[in-house]
Amino acid sequence: MALSLSTVVYGQKSAAVRQLEQQRKEALADIEETNKLLQETAQTAKTSLNRLNLLSKQILSRKKVISLLNQELDEIEKDILNIQGQLRTLKREVIMTPAASNGFVPIVCNTKLGTPGYLCSRNT
Repeated sequence: MALSLSTVVYGQKSAAVRQLEQQRKEALADIEETNKLLQETAQTAKTSLNRLNLLSKQILSRKKVISLLNQELDEIEKDILNIQGQLRTLKREVIMTPAASNGFVPIVCNTKLGTPGYLCSRNT
């Protein structure tokens, strides 16, 4: 009877040990799956961070382009103002030029653009 009792106890331990081994294998498989998911998540996070950095760099570059365009516009506006001043000076010179000194008389007319223009005609 002792032998049969020890065989039953051993059989039960054996079944318990097998069940624990099975649970351990399942837990290790879960750990392995979790590690895999963590690696994928880390890769995705790294990719997302790289993308975010690239987008930030692109935004800074675009801001620089906008700033440079604004500076160009400022310079063009200065050129326009300078040319307008030169044009006013030339118009005053034409109007104030005595007709008798060179034999030409300024004639005011409209250009195709509707702005006043000046022609000089020989006074005859």
